[in-house]
Amino acid sequence: MIVGSLTLKDLTKALISFRIEKYKSLKEGQAMTKAELVSAIAKGAGITKKQADNALKAAVSALSDAIKKGERVAIPGFGIFSVRQRSARKGRNPRTGAEINIPARKVVAFKPAKELREGVK
Repeated sequence: MIVGSLTLKDLTKALISFRIEKYKSLKEGQAMTKAELVSAIAKGAGITKKQADNALKAAVSALSDAIKKGERVAIPGFGIFSVRQRSARKGRNPRTGAEINIPARKVVAFKPAKELREGVK
């Protein structure tokens, strides 16, 4: 997939080039904003923020479409997105303590790549 002159490989390189220190400097529970992500992609890939925003939108759209179809999406050096089936189970209503049936459902799962896991430690 190519967005303007930016390939998916370039976008992946830019995403991976994020400095782990940025994440470590964030307070617990604080997230990187879309604007910060777009700036990091633009800087890492050497493109404008507008191009980075378009690339991010295209990548997220392609990722979302594939996951909605039940496909597995692997981004080398970043991780794997997949859809997993959760089986039906019994649970408890926290207010009343009554037993309830929780139906089976599909959930989105993410398994980080070894490079990413080690960088976060």
